[in-house]
Amino acid sequence: MLYFGREEFSDNSKYLFLSAQVRPYGHRHVWCSYNKGLLLELRGLGLETFDLGEEPNRTVQVLLRARIAVFTVNPSESVKSRIFLAALAGAKKVQLWHGIGIKRLEMQNVEHKSFFDLPTVARMRWSTEIDFIVSPSGFFDRHWQETFGVRDVIRAGYPRNEALLREPGKPELLNAPADLISESSKKKILIVPTWGTAAEMHWSRSMECILQVARQNNVEMYLKPHPNEAASINKDLTGVRGRFTVLPANMDIYPHLNRFSCMVTDHSSMAFDSFLINMDLIFIEPNNRRFYMMELLEPSVGPTIGSLDDLVNLPSLLERSAACSENRTHAARKFFETPPLEASRTIHEFIEHLSQ
Repeated sequence: MLYFGREEFSDNSKYLFLSAQVRPYGHRHVWCSYNKGLLLELRGLGLETFDLGEEPNRTVQVLLRARIAVFTVNPSESVKSRIFLAALAGAKKVQLWHGIGIKRLEMQNVEHKSFFDLPTVARMRWSTEIDFIVSPSGFFDRHWQETFGVRDVIRAGYPRNEALLREPGKPELLNAPADLISESSKKKILIVPTWGTAAEMHWSRSMECILQVARQNNVEMYLKPHPNEAASINKDLTGVRGRFTVLPANMDIYPHLNRFSCMVTDHSSMAFDSFLINMDLIFIEPNNRRFYMMELLEPSVGPTIGSLDDLVNLPSLLERSAACSENRTHAARKFFETPPLEASRTIHEFIEHLSQ
């Protein structure tokens, strides 16, 4: 059973992989990556890994023998080679995806794609080359069908959300450095912009304002850039600035997410996960543009602002968000139909039955 993820060790495939170390469910569980440093760290913890980039012929042989392949992003993003993707044709492919999205994805964007661009065609094709997808609620089944063309769902929560509701294990803290988040008792606010934000609205333009808001309200502000920004982000922007910290884009925030009292986002899937701990929410809607699926979040689960600069009204925004607490509790029941702490077990048992 092969696991594929992002460049760094994070998201749903990470937590599903680690859960299998406690109970293997009749499979060998192997983390596959091109990241040699990560593979070395995992081996140091006694975990089985495979280097996709070391020897191509050997990689094809391993992929051809796979019974199950687990993804958390588009397979083309993790595997990178069309030859390697083709070698996985005989495996059952399970897409965990990285949470519930409130923006249009993959096949929902065909009218905006050029089908004379080979990388675009490859990405679109491999996004649909999956057999099963995790869907935490029947409310989203049609969305996944429209997005990936997949009809067969695994009704389960997201493995990453287990870390919100219990103490993380030592391996789960890999790529999740706790020392970047203060131990102080001050209110902590997490800003999670997504990678698609227009340049004129990019979070880097609001850094001085965010720092000022933190000082004036005696709070700590943290900003976690989207993982897709990891390669392009200016390293001078990251780090601690008094009460404002820009976290690494590739960091796994989930073992520490329950240390924050409020989340500010435009359309990150993390907003849905935060319902499980009833975190205050503030949404950004640039130019009053309603994001796809935002209509699902009615009645309101939190106030909206036009840009990060509007956080100058933080006390009022937090008061309005607190008034939406009951709506967020209702949303958690609506969007997560199964016990969140049983997500990994439920997925593994489904796959175990599938393999018999």
